[in-house]
Amino acid sequence: MDLNELTYAINGAVYEVIRILGSGFLEKVYENALVLELCSRGLRAAGQVPIKVNPESVRSQSEEFQRMQISY
Repeated sequence: MDLNELTYAINGAVYEVIRILGSGFLEKVYENALVLELCSRGLRAAGQVPIKVNPESVRSQSEEFQRMQISY
């Protein structure tokens, strides 16, 4: 799968979720639905994936979250 095919699959999944759910839900509802739709299209997806941030100049670690992780 090249970049154009991946982009097409992701955009298609987004439009499908919006078409089915419409408007008015909380962001988490759309996020969960998008993860399910992406997985049904053969992509690996996860929402709110934790990432550790530990800059050299800071002594403490912090944990941040990336919104969505998609791979194929």
